[in-house]
Amino acid sequence: MAFRKRRCLVATRDINAMELIMFDAAIAHGPQNMTVPLCLECGKRVDGSYLCGMCNMPMCDAACQVGSTHYNECQILRTLKEKLSVKNFEDKESPIYQCITPLRLLMKRTPIQNGFGV
Repeated sequence: MAFRKRRCLVATRDINAMELIMFDAAIAHGPQNMTVPLCLECGKRVDGSYLCGMCNMPMCDAACQVGSTHYNECQILRTLKEKLSVKNFEDKESPIYQCITPLRLLMKRTPIQNGFGV
């Protein structure tokens, strides 16, 4: 039987219930694939009363429009020939948000001369 290396953590002391043993930041965060319309900066639900002046996505306000989380994706979304448009702000799920989290992950990659760095 072949020995397989596996990644794991081994405690060197007893760990109490509910004790924080590790903290790790997310590479990227974003809305769920099918979600009600949300602000792409702060994640709060929006009603469509404020739209980003560059990419036309619904936002909370001008402060969220220029926030660091939304800025990079806005630079890409605003170049689309057809502006994105969220039409229903009721409890319906909006498929337009499906691209946001993958887009944020792709933008984390470091470009090099002829492709992407790892």
